[in-house]
Amino acid sequence: MVDLLGCYSKRIFWTNHLKRLAGLTVCGPQAANRRARATFSPLTQGQVAELMDWYRAGVAVKDLAIEFGVHRTTVTHHLQRNRVPLRRRGLDDQQVDQAVHLYRQGSPLARIGTRLDVDAHTVRAALHTRGVPTRDTHGRDR
Repeated sequence: MVDLLGCYSKRIFWTNHLKRLAGLTVCGPQAANRRARATFSPLTQGQVAELMDWYRAGVAVKDLAIEFGVHRTTVTHHLQRNRVPLRRRGLDDQQVDQAVHLYRQGSPLARIGTRLDVDAHTVRAALHTRGVPTRDTHGRDR
């Protein structure tokens, strides 16, 4: 009973602390059951230089993140810190015209995105800025 109440008491911190000191079981998840934290290993200067070279050669940020085992924002931060001009992906006016035409013919956003080498969300945003009404996932007008 005391063990059960200890888990819900306002003094749970001190209860658990005393139990740890006494070598007793503590309420809540056991240390063995806890997930290990991700370890952070920063990129070396050589890796950052290689990353910048690959980016300048046209490799996408997402691909660099996978290759170097870091998050894509980490890649972007390294590029910005080293004053590498970032490529802004998106659709130019001609591609937006093409996307509008294809969408009005019935092509889904994903297929248009694949054809224009961008994400479907990018296509949707471009259509939205042009005022094109979108369809639901079943092809019906919204």
